[in-house]
Amino acid sequence: MLSVTTRALVVSDVHYELVSHHGVDESGAFEWLFKTVKQTNPDFLVGLGDWGSAWTMSQWFKLAKLVRIFAIYGNHEKIQMLRGAVNADGKRVLVEDGGVRVIGGLRFGFINGIVSEDKPLKQGVPRKTAREYLRVGSLLSGIDVLCTHESPFVHEYDGRLRPSPGTEAVGSIIELLRPRLALSGHLTGPYTLAQIGRTVSLRIESSPTEKHFAVLKLPDLSLQVYHDWDLVLEKPIS
Repeated sequence: MLSVTTRALVVSDVHYELVSHHGVDESGAFEWLFKTVKQTNPDFLVGLGDWGSAWTMSQWFKLAKLVRIFAIYGNHEKIQMLRGAVNADGKRVLVEDGGVRVIGGLRFGFINGIVSEDKPLKQGVPRKTAREYLRVGSLLSGIDVLCTHESPFVHEYDGRLRPSPGTEAVGSIIELLRPRLALSGHLTGPYTLAQIGRTVSLRIESSPTEKHFAVLKLPDLSLQVYHDWDLVLEKPIS
């Protein structure tokens, strides 16, 4: 009997805005994402937050007609619209905190937002203390893939970034849950692939500046990273 391969497209930090950021026009981010979905033709789209504030409900509807979406929020969002967006079957695009979804036979666990000890809300987007973040993470036992906006601190950042309460919280959750794969965003730069114990950690940035995305092949978990549709990395996940 032939096994069926499921493909999931992974993006983070799309940053769809109607302005320029550091000289880069971000107004074309939705069309780039829409074209990427059509070009890669995935079964699912997993979005790790920072979608941006320029989205319209008709654009969510247009995207959801192409692919089933599982989304979390980051810290740059049109949050009420994201909460109201639905897939073609009427189920919400946004996954609740501590939510688990089975994708291609594997269990994906989701944590929304970022860690902030002193600002529980910024521009309408909720944030968590490290303690709250860890509590949500503790709900996700038995997952294969962890999906967060916050990224763990890894040695590849030495000399460029410092650990923060957010990176430490995600790292603690990875050490606790020991998923096969941890997917994240938030930190700048094209992508970072690292090993944390038994877990492969991938941080990705899909902004108009970086235009990186990943494709997962499931259930025999393998990972491909692309830069604007050019394959730059391929790795099986044990």
